[in-house]
Amino acid sequence: MRRVLVTGAAGFLGINLIDELRYRDYEVVAVDDGSAGTWHRLEELADDPGVTVRPADICDRQALAAAWPEDGVWGVVHLAARHFIPDCQAHPEQTWRTNVTGTANVLALVARKPPARFLLASTADVYAAGDRPHREDDEIAPESIYGRTKQLGEAMVSHAAAAREETAFLTGRLFNLYGPRPTVDHLIPVIARQALAGDRLALGNLDSFRDYVFVADAAAALAELLESEATGVVNIGTGIGTDGHGVVAKAGHTLGRTLAIDCDPARLRPSDRHCLVADPERLTSLVPWWPATTLDEGLAAVLRAEAH
Repeated sequence: MRRVLVTGAAGFLGINLIDELRYRDYEVVAVDDGSAGTWHRLEELADDPGVTVRPADICDRQALAAAWPEDGVWGVVHLAARHFIPDCQAHPEQTWRTNVTGTANVLALVARKPPARFLLASTADVYAAGDRPHREDDEIAPESIYGRTKQLGEAMVSHAAAAREETAFLTGRLFNLYGPRPTVDHLIPVIARQALAGDRLALGNLDSFRDYVFVADAAAALAELLESEATGVVNIGTGIGTDGHGVVAKAGHTLGRTLAIDCDPARLRPSDRHCLVADPERLTSLVPWWPATTLDEGLAAVLRAEAH
């Protein structure tokens, strides 16, 4: 069976993953509740007979069970989550409900109708703060509500992996995704939008180093990991850290302009770790082409998309 169920299918990574899975000739069961306001992205796939859209809230186990194919699936990729950290901090109860209760519900369905492969999309935010690239066996000590809920999701997946041999479980710790058509205002889309409007940018903290991952690369890597025999945890990061000043400079270079920066206090976060970069050694051993897109190339794609 070449059928994969994807939760959070209408999201930023979800839509890119559907495209990648269809390119690899998988049937896709796309599960989403539309809460992110991106349901229209699934409607754009209405003419594709290989995509079945099933509206369901993962926090509603009965609705999720109704969305699950009766004859099962080969693989499950669990992307659905509240993930924008300022939103998570402002709505901790809803974040807990989606990221913990929702994940428990998905795993309960996996236990009832075991797929061959299960992949959880987790986050680099689970790592303890540090200034060197993170390996998968580094200390886990999240500081945000988002990271804590994802830590619990990882723990549930580890428990399921120890309890059931019929499914191979894998966790991908995603670093900072970016690309065309984002769903939330992370740094790169804010820079792109403001840079296209003028030469002065109002931004928050630009001193932090992040590992920026082009979303289509991440989707392709997840698909390859799903097809591999890998289990356990894999970082989805490039190993290259860039601070906000560097991103602004690259955007200006692409546009052929010098961009000035003003500090916007409203964009400063109460806490913002200085460095979050992956050690991608395990990923590159499994996906030798990784990564395919440089930050310069990805930024150019974002700016082109934003301009249109």
